[in-house]
Amino acid sequence: MHKVSFIELFKLINTTGAKAPAVTIYLPTHKASTPPNMSEDQTRFKNLYKKALEILDNRDKHNEFNKEFARKCEELLENRAVWEDSSESKLLCARPDTFEYFNLPIDSDEHASVSNHFFLAPVLGLLDEFVVYYVLQISLNKPRLLKGDAYGLEESGIELPESLEIALNIDEMHQKSVQHHSVSGPKGAEFHGHGGGKDTGDPERQRYFRIIDEVVCKKADKKLPLILAGVDSEISEYRSLSRYPKILEKSVEGHYPASETAKLHELSKAVILQEVSDKPHKQVLARLSELRGSPGRVSERTADIKDAAEKGRVGTLLVGMSKKTRDTVRDNLEQVRKIIFPGDIESQSLDYISSLVVSNGGKIINISLDEMPGNNFKLSINRY
Repeated sequence: MHKVSFIELFKLINTTGAKAPAVTIYLPTHKASTPPNMSEDQTRFKNLYKKALEILDNRDKHNEFNKEFARKCEELLENRAVWEDSSESKLLCARPDTFEYFNLPIDSDEHASVSNHFFLAPVLGLLDEFVVYYVLQISLNKPRLLKGDAYGLEESGIELPESLEIALNIDEMHQKSVQHHSVSGPKGAEFHGHGGGKDTGDPERQRYFRIIDEVVCKKADKKLPLILAGVDSEISEYRSLSRYPKILEKSVEGHYPASETAKLHELSKAVILQEVSDKPHKQVLARLSELRGSPGRVSERTADIKDAAEKGRVGTLLVGMSKKTRDTVRDNLEQVRKIIFPGDIESQSLDYISSLVVSNGGKIINISLDEMPGNNFKLSINRY
C-alpha cells in the first residue's frame, strides 16, 4: 500500500529545482475493491485527470508534459493492482519530474487542480491523525496484541500466552478432574462442569494479566499509545495493574476474532481520533482564542496571512478543510471525517500559503470547518 507520510509530502514541497506545472488530484474511492466499485473509481479518476488535462492545455497546449501526464494516467487506469489496493481515497501528484500517488486513510471530495505547487494543505493538516498505535485484546483465551495506524490493524508479531492455564502452568491432572467432573441434575440429566477461564478465581486471573503486561512492556514500543479491547470488567482489572505508560482512557468493548479485525480497526480508529487527535485541535483553538487580542499574533484576512507566511512568521496555519459527514461514495451509516475543498480562488491562496508555511518550518492543522472561528477556511497563529 502506498501510505502517505510527512517525509514523502515534504519531499514534494521542497524538491530543489522542481518544475511546474504541478497537478494535484484527490479521488474518493471504495474500500471494498469489487469489480463494480473499481469500475466506478476508475471512471471517476478518468474524469478528474481529463479535467486537469484541460486546465494544462488551456495554460500551454504544446507543453510536452501534457502528453506525458495523459499517458501515465492511462497506465494507472489500466493497472489493476492500483485499484485493488483500496482505501478511503487516493492522492495523485504529477509534474514534469514527478508522478506519485498515495492511498489516503480518510474520505475526500473530488478535486483536481494545476498550480506551481502541489496542493497538500488538507493532508499535511491531518497527519497528526495518522497515529501508529497498539490494540491489546484482553481475553482469558488467545489474547492478541495488534499494531495499527489509520490504514488498518495487523498482528504485532509479539506472542502472548494463549490461555490462563498455559501461562500459570496449572496442574494437568487437576485441570482434567475439573473439566470432567459431573453431577446429576433433575430427571437424571447430566451437567458437565468446565474449569479454567473465569472460574479459576481473581488471583490467578490477575497473575495472568501481569504475565501479559510483562510481555507487552518488555517487547512493545512503549512510546506508542495502547487501546484495550474486551469485556469491561477485565479491561478495568488489567488497567489497574498494568505498567504500560500510555494506555488510553477510552477502550473498545467486545471480542473481535481475526475475521472481524476490520471492525475492530474502525472502533480503535475512533478512539485515536478522540483521545489523541482531537485534543491538540482543541488546544490550538484555545490558544487561538487567547492570542486574538494580541497585535499581530493572529491573522484572519487572506492578505495578512499571506504577508505573514512570506515573512516566515506563521507558526501554525489552521485550515478548515474537513467535516464529519455520512456523504461519501460508500454512503456511510456513521459520520466520518472527509476532506473538503473551497472554491478555486480560495484553494489557490491556500495552496500558495501552505507551501510557504511548511517550507519555513510551520505546522498545518486541518480542523473541521464548523469548528473554525467565523467558518473561515484559514487562520494563522504567528510566531511574533
